[in-house]
Amino acid sequence: MGGVTFATIHIVGSNDNYGRAPEMDAEHVERKAANVAWMKEAFARAKADNSRGLVLMIQANPGFENHWPARPKQLYFALFRGVRPPDPPQPTGYDDYIKVLAEELESYERPVAFLHGDTHTFRIDQPLFSKKTNRRFENFTRVETFGDPETHWVRVTVDPADPQLFRFNAEIIPENVVNHRK
Repeated sequence: MGGVTFATIHIVGSNDNYGRAPEMDAEHVERKAANVAWMKEAFARAKADNSRGLVLMIQANPGFENHWPARPKQLYFALFRGVRPPDPPQPTGYDDYIKVLAEELESYERPVAFLHGDTHTFRIDQPLFSKKTNRRFENFTRVETFGDPETHWVRVTVDPADPQLFRFNAEIIPENVVNHRK
């Protein structure tokens, strides 16, 4: 659409249905294989079509922080006294997705927007690091949407003249603000 490739990937919350029951684990394994293939296809299609950028949309928060290099993780968690990440990080149902996403980004230089909900902590950040450089992928932006009870929305603007391609703005619904007066 408009020179941008869009793909939805069926990645769900609650650890992507992994680790709860044998039937759910089997479903997870099969769906994950299809999701990984679809993610790779989205990048391949964006490259082949010379897309201006790529938008990936999922439901789950895949926990990018579990995959940060040691130094950025130390700096981040130093902000919160008494809080430390598990060492080593516990495996999750999302690990393979993040691995493949990072591998694809190593050879894709155009902007990538990664949109998700799940934990519904509104944020716009660059939470994925290159294994080659231990630096953030500057062309990768995660947008996590609002969710109940903070029910607002995010405006996404695509501007081919802008080197970043995507702009994101929180759109606050006054009636949904905690301190809203009627």
